[in-house]
Amino acid sequence: FMVFRWVSRPRVAFTAALYVMAYWFAYLHTSGGMSAIPSTVIIGTLYSLPVSYLCLYRDLETAIGWHFWVDFIKFIFAFILFR
Repeated sequence: FMVFRWVSRPRVAFTAALYVMAYWFAYLHTSGGMSAIPSTVIIGTLYSLPVSYLCLYRDLETAIGWHFWVDFIKFIFAFILFR
């Protein structure tokens, strides 16, 4: 945030830092390398960004609840499909 803050307004700097953090977190959950870019984009867009926005603009409990329900639905579908 501080690096982006030097060159832009606080809200823009915060949003840029949020995107960098979310996609870096998503990248760390892949196998790495150039082949991980599609997975990083998908994980970042579907999981990291929404949780980040909920946590920072709402509250931690809402982000935890959202994360729980996303995982719950994912595991239910996996259970049904691979039973």
